[in-house]
Amino acid sequence: LMDLPNVYWTFTTPFATIIGLFSNVGEDEGEIHQDQIDWFQGELKAADPTKALIVSVHHPPFSGDDEHSGSSAVDKVLTAAFQATKRYPNLVLSGHVHNYQRFTSVVQGPKGQLQIPYIVAGAGGYTNLGKLQKINGAYPDPTRPLAVGNGLTLERYDQNNFGFLRLEVSKTQIVGTYMSAPYAVGAMPAASAVESFTVDLAKHTVVTGVKKRTKKKSSGKRKR
Repeated sequence: LMDLPNVYWTFTTPFATIIGLFSNVGEDEGEIHQDQIDWFQGELKAADPTKALIVSVHHPPFSGDDEHSGSSAVDKVLTAAFQATKRYPNLVLSGHVHNYQRFTSVVQGPKGQLQIPYIVAGAGGYTNLGKLQKINGAYPDPTRPLAVGNGLTLERYDQNNFGFLRLEVSKTQIVGTYMSAPYAVGAMPAASAVESFTVDLAKHTVVTGVKKRTKKKSSGKRKR
């Protein structure tokens, strides 16, 4: 992706369309101009409806980080674009914040409720890992979902270790696995899977864990 000719782009693959939306260089809020918005809505409309749709943007729409909170400007642009085009992504990816967070946003789509995972994955190497904001003097329990209002839930986070997100995309689902490792001077620490999640493309839902794909059962009868 680093070789693509523009700062915002669309990358088509056999199983997914990935739209990279540029949120410019502000340190706090993202900034998306009208020409970018027009282009973005056009790309949403043109995306193949039979493939997974992934939107990536540097500034996260949602974040519980105590240094870089979510960008309301980016959230407004994305929400308005999804509503205007009636195209909702299966996954939204962001960086900027220097830790890992996974949210689920429940929105009303054209045919019912949709669950959209919003991923913040910015712990790939910057030395100062970010911490989440404390609630009642303590960090939220990372093993349980935390409802934060307006249909948004913080599902998982890792604020202590460096890591990376691996995505596996097929015709029916997206499986995400977040790998992390503690920092050790002069050593190569072993990476471990912090969590995994599965996006069902047909149902437009997301669940924690790896969901096995079901195979159609054979009737056992041979065709003559």
